[in-house]
Amino acid sequence: MLDAATRAAVQDLLLRTTGLRFDEPGVVERLVEAAQQKTVALLEDAQRRALANGRTVVQAMDLALLPGLSRTLAELRPIFLKEEIHRVLHGLAELPFSGQLDEEVKELVPLLVGTLVVVLGRTVRGIGLPGALPTEERIRLLASPPSDRPAESDIWRAVEVVGLWF
Repeated sequence: MLDAATRAAVQDLLLRTTGLRFDEPGVVERLVEAAQQKTVALLEDAQRRALANGRTVVQAMDLALLPGLSRTLAELRPIFLKEEIHRVLHGLAELPFSGQLDEEVKELVPLLVGTLVVVLGRTVRGIGLPGALPTEERIRLLASPPSDRPAESDIWRAVEVVGLWF
């Protein structure tokens, strides 16, 4: 569960980077949870790579960051290094990962969590097409006024799409 200040900071980040208002109950929490899970998956994969190369400590070269993720991280790094969001991302980077990380990777983990939050948010924006929805949901959406507030079902679809990238 996120505290109010963390939720507000993540909502602000998402509004600035996606143009969408992630303020429906539970939506930001689900996005953050998914970003954390994907970060752990990246770290576990990196740990396997390090062990295969005879090392017990994960180094940056062990992280298999796809080009799109690397570009997005580079784009967002200046935003993430601002004091308020940097502090929030460090809090979100407390992950259930027991492997050893070198200092460079330890510094990268909060940035990865933040990048994945934004990637998920942008994915929600990108897949917001009614044609991809079940008929009942499409009818409901077409009958309702346009919204800039993603629902939990939007988050689940984004998590599924991002899961295909890893």
